[in-house]
Amino acid sequence: MNNKDKDVGDEKDRQVRCYLLPPIGPGATAALSPNTSNRKQKTIYLVRHGRSQHNEAADEIGDAAYYDEAYYDAELVDEGLTQAADAGISLRNKGVGCVVASPLTRCLRTASIACANDAVGIGGPSTRRVVIEHVRESGKYGHHPCNRRRSKEEIAHKFPEFDFGEIVSGHDTVWAHEEGRDGDGAMVQARGRKFLDWLAEQPEDIFAVFSHCVFLQQLLDAVLDMQPCTENWQPRPEYDGGSSWFNGGQVQGFVLVW
Repeated sequence: MNNKDKDVGDEKDRQVRCYLLPPIGPGATAALSPNTSNRKQKTIYLVRHGRSQHNEAADEIGDAAYYDEAYYDAELVDEGLTQAADAGISLRNKGVGCVVASPLTRCLRTASIACANDAVGIGGPSTRRVVIEHVRESGKYGHHPCNRRRSKEEIAHKFPEFDFGEIVSGHDTVWAHEEGRDGDGAMVQARGRKFLDWLAEQPEDIFAVFSHCVFLQQLLDAVLDMQPCTENWQPRPEYDGGSSWFNGGQVQGFVLVW
């Protein structure tokens, strides 16, 4: 084998394998994990935040809503609050040991409501709750105020049950750097790879990850190379043909193997 072939083989060995779990529902039980030959693995339940103010406004006035400062770090609307509660019901008894959330209010609110739904399965005192920048929304489709987070000090005060230790103090430098400059998705995909590296080093085995539609689509379709079965996804050709487009409050489980 020449060096080039060896490099390709090494890259294949390093690739994270992704297995789709059966669709999530209130009556669903945890699925058996795939046979992984003792390789490191994590089960993750990916959750899109509930319907928010900017989503509702976009249905009424179009894409102009995404550029409107009135929807800076948008909150959930009533439908989104219901979706968050439903997500919590879907996550019951899944053995979640760590809840991960984007630092944007709509994700933190969704996670907070979902965690409150069950005193043992997801919201118990032993469930770690951590906020990380890696899983926040992408600037791939424009410079959107709804994707700009509040200062760490302000948002941590609103959600004291979460650990903000990995968030930099002060205002949002990630949004300032990425928004409107990531047309090819390279920045959000880099964050997706950092998230997988971070995940692999965490002590827990089962995670609920509260994130955003574009980040999740880029993680599954670009970073993980569309490995998951696409049977349960709705095609959205206007978003680069991505097939992993989550609806508001949708929960879907995967097993990742390193």
